[in-house]
Amino acid sequence: MAKTAKFIIGSVVVVAAIGAGLHLLAPIYTENSLRSALTDPQSEIRGEFSNFHMSLFGGTMTADDVKIVSMDGTVYQAGNVTFNGIDWLAVYGFNPAHDALAGKMLLRNAKIESNGRVITFDRADLADVSADPSSWLPETFAAGDIQSPSLKQTFLDQSSTIEEIHIQDIAFDHIGGITTGAWTYDAGTEFGNASIAQSIFANCAGPMTLLKQIDTTEFNWNSAESCKNLALADLTMSLPDHSAMAAAGVLIDGLNNQSFEKASVNGLRVRLPRNQGAFEIGRIEISDFDQAIDPDQIPLPGEKFDFARWLAAFETVKVGSLELSDQLYTTPEAEIRWDQFSVQNLGNQEIGEISSRGFSVHGSDSGITAKFGLDNMTLRDVSLKNIATAAKYFQTGTTPEEQLAALENQTLGKMGFPFSPHYLSTYLFSGVELGISGVQDLHITIDELGGAQGDIGPIAEGETDVARAQTGHIGGFSVELPDDVASDPQLLDALGLKKFSQVTMDMDAHQRWSRENGEYQYAIDELTLRDFGTVKLSLTFTGFTPEIVGQIQSIPVLRAEQLLPEVLGQHGQLKAASLEIYGDNLVPTILRLISAKTGVPTDQLQLTAGMSIMQAQQQFGKTGQLGTSLQQLANWIARPQHLKITLSPEKPVPFATFMNSRVPPSPPVLAETFGLKILANDEISQ
Repeated sequence: MAKTAKFIIGSVVVVAAIGAGLHLLAPIYTENSLRSALTDPQSEIRGEFSNFHMSLFGGTMTADDVKIVSMDGTVYQAGNVTFNGIDWLAVYGFNPAHDALAGKMLLRNAKIESNGRVITFDRADLADVSADPSSWLPETFAAGDIQSPSLKQTFLDQSSTIEEIHIQDIAFDHIGGITTGAWTYDAGTEFGNASIAQSIFANCAGPMTLLKQIDTTEFNWNSAESCKNLALADLTMSLPDHSAMAAAGVLIDGLNNQSFEKASVNGLRVRLPRNQGAFEIGRIEISDFDQAIDPDQIPLPGEKFDFARWLAAFETVKVGSLELSDQLYTTPEAEIRWDQFSVQNLGNQEIGEISSRGFSVHGSDSGITAKFGLDNMTLRDVSLKNIATAAKYFQTGTTPEEQLAALENQTLGKMGFPFSPHYLSTYLFSGVELGISGVQDLHITIDELGGAQGDIGPIAEGETDVARAQTGHIGGFSVELPDDVASDPQLLDALGLKKFSQVTMDMDAHQRWSRENGEYQYAIDELTLRDFGTVKLSLTFTGFTPEIVGQIQSIPVLRAEQLLPEVLGQHGQLKAASLEIYGDNLVPTILRLISAKTGVPTDQLQLTAGMSIMQAQQQFGKTGQLGTSLQQLANWIARPQHLKITLSPEKPVPFATFMNSRVPPSPPVLAETFGLKILANDEISQ
């Protein structure tokens, strides 16, 4: 028993002696190993330190004046470095599967220098520090948590300060999250300064990669790395030209080097330079944004505007949705308010939909006040490529010589005749208002203005697509008359009205062309002048095959006056036509206006017209196609309420038949050839 007790006590003494020896020798061994590694010419890092202390049992290590230089020249310095909770097995390489270094690490008076960039902080508390013990390279260090009351950075003429910074899960190639307090950034006299009251970043690139993005001299739109998620509060920015920007909040999710999933900006305020004005946007929302912008294509300030060049620069931009709300733009001469503007599905140089609500402009200059308002606007399937092409053709210069030179190479087809390119599928404007007061007052309103382009396809195989069918609509187009005109007794008497303060018009029209049968139809489905009457017109032509339309499109603009009638005359044929007029006040008003101008009484004008028709009946007879039609026309002149004229030839009538005829056909022959039919008043409904 005594021997056993002595063995146990002896063993404890031996272990204690070994432990005490290790405790005394470990600091010496560790310090020598570190100094050897930092001074070895073959080492990938160099460095120095002083006042080294460590406790093997206490799990602590501290050193002053620490300096480490990596292979790329980056210098890491600290006035003091203290480790607590050290995993010695990992440090000495006995636990290669575990790279934990210490539970806590404290840096005081630290500085990092890399390629002219200097980062300093008075204190940083790190937790869960780890590193690769096989190399101890700085880029292998990582930490679960870092907190610092302040961080400062300088680079060339730029400097920034971040207060109350908290970083989670940081390594050389990534940062899990960053939250900060006040953030100030001064980019020098050339770029201005900025500040952020509070910020949150998540899923970020490595620290040095992030800092290099601030270097605007080498910034690349398409390779910049940052954080996938970020939120900024109370952002401000000012530039040397005295312009400034502020935003209450910025939020971005799913950000990478070329795209982001969602972004929003609240309370954006911008002041333009040299007192040119300012604008505010209550909220901006963007979703599904993707781009590979070519910055070399963006025109520099002062260069001539080139829509096609801008389009080329942003050709790859895609936006799922963009919406701006509560906008206010002010200049010394005008104020613009815009409740809402949105763009949906932008991509491949096309926009699915553009919409606007509550747009208004008020301005004044040199004693003239103007206003413009637009309640609602919707454009669908907008082709930016075709708009850019058209804009290029219409950029004809400023001097007459430049305009003439530009037109020399233009053709009717390039100018959108007879069929325009596919700019959009539908458009609708409502609540349009234009008012001008000053030298001469003008007030115009439009309840609705809309239309559509359809049957999109080429004139011939392989050619550019055009809109082979189009419709247009105007509802409630009103012009307010000046007081001196509206109260003119002579005008009121001529119009047969007691009050005439505005003229209001409605109109529907369409055109279509069939590539298969060569038919072209243009129709004013309805043109109504309120309080007066309505006119309808329809014309249908044939003979316009793809080859003939191609000839028309290829006619030079400067020779169109000569060549266009020749092509139309050689190939055009009239298939059908109609004209319809109705309204109790339309013809009487026209007669009164003619009377006011000529001095001939209205009843005399009406009698003269009736006698002319009677003379024609006596000359050509009262029977047959022409005679019957003349009788109906006479009935309408006597009681002008409703008139309908139609041309329905048995087969299409070529224009060339009459253009090449030496002797014009007689009226009866013309009436029979064209299938003339006139109906008046009650006869139309029968």
